[in-house]
This record gives sequence, C-alpha cells and structure tokens, in this order.
Amino acid sequence: MSSSSKALLSIPLLAFFLTAADPPSEVDSALRSRVQQFYQLQVDRKFREAEQIVAADTKDFYYESRKPDIQKFDISGIQYASDFLSAKVTLTSQMTIMIPGTAPRQMNIPFSSTWKVEDGKWCWYVDQSTLLDTPFGRARPKTDAAAENVANLKERISSGNLMDGVHADVTRLQLDPANPKLQTVTLKNTLPGPVSIQSITLSPGLKIAIAKPDLAADESTTVTVEPVAGEPDHPKQLLLRIGPLGQVIQIALEYPAAK
Repeated sequence: MSSSSKALLSIPLLAFFLTAADPPSEVDSALRSRVQQFYQLQVDRKFREAEQIVAADTKDFYYESRKPDIQKFDISGIQYASDFLSAKVTLTSQMTIMIPGTAPRQMNIPFSSTWKVEDGKWCWYVDQSTLLDTPFGRARPKTDAAAENVANLKERISSGNLMDGVHADVTRLQLDPANPKLQTVTLKNTLPGPVSIQSITLSPGLKIAIAKPDLAADESTTVTVEPVAGEPDHPKQLLLRIGPLGQVIQIALEYPAAK
C-alpha cells in the first residue's frame, strides 16, 4: 500500500480516536472543579456566589428557580460531547424529600446537570427550549404560548389532582430473593400535561427498570422490580418520584418470613 493511501486511511481512523478518546486531563479536572464548586455553594446555601458559575442564557432561570436543599453530593459520571465543549454530569445528592402522610426523609437522589464552556470556563446551564426536570425545578420554554399552556394547565387541575396525578395499579409487591422473579407496576398519567418518573429507592438488593421515564398526558408505562439473589438489603418500599409535581408513589415490598 502506498504512503498516500496509508495517510488517507489514517484520517478517518484518527478522527474516530479523537471523538472516542477520554477527555484531556486538564479538561476533566477543570469541569470537576467547577461542578464541585457550584454544588458545594448550594450545600452552603451561598446561592448568590454560585451565580458566577451559571451560563449567561440560564441566569434568569437560576434567579427565579427554587433552590434544592442538598446536604451533600458526589459526582458519579460525566459524558462529554465529542468536542469536549459541553457535557452531561450525573450526580447523587442527599436531599430531604417530602412524602405525603409521613415525616420528611433524607434520601440519596440521582440527577443530571448540563455544562458548557463559556468564555473559557465551564458553566452550569439548562436548555429551556425543552422541558427539563432538574433539582432546581421544572424549566419551561420562555414563550408566550408556553406560559399560556402552563396557565391553562393550572386551571384544569387542582392541587389535590397534582399530588395524585399518576396512578399505580398495585400498592404492594411480593418479592422472594431466593427465587428472583420480575414483578411489574403499571403507572398511568391522568394529568393533561407531561410528567417524568424516577426511582428514589436505591438498593443493591433490587433491579428497578422504568420502561418509559417521560409520560405525555394519558400515557402509561411499566416499572419492573426484581430482587437480587444473595443481597441482604431488602427495602420495605419502592418509592417513585413524579416530576415536576412532587408526588411520591409508595409501593410496599413484602418478603417471605425468615426461616
């Protein structure tokens, strides 16, 4: 093969490695530092200081949004764009969750945030052209039509409907870790607007899968739960958070009596 042919073949190969490679260490270090700084300021309730880490197109949203009650957090993963100028950061945070009928509980909640390079620095931002459920609240498109839709939605449903807008077809599941089998919960969105579904039960003893985490009005989905053989952790409840409503669906988990 001629040297020119080898050179031509090396171009797409090089491009592949550039897009598939790990981020440069300085890029990864800079992002992790900014993420750490931003969320530590949330933990410390220093929201005004955190504004310097917010992208220009998200500052109004940040000013107007409720601030999450984060007690502590960990970075669990980062997914970079091919040009390393934007990224999706996955975190796990400890937050206080309000569950109707019970006392507030501290839980570890997984969530993701989006970041981009602005003026040479990584900045937290929210794409407000689409609905996005974040610990800072539900971002909505800043258009007159969107505002009108939100107003109409509030008129059509009461606060009681909001807290019971997604229905589960069962209230309890029987699980047997000695004979693991899939158990299924069907959820239906009875509200006239979209919702998101997230499991806030995190346990090595359960495999939990949500078939469709985002539901439009009148749509349904299934959540499958399977115990993990040999794992001693047996959670007593499956808790499903419905965003952006604050509804928490509780499914009791029952196990065979110990012999």
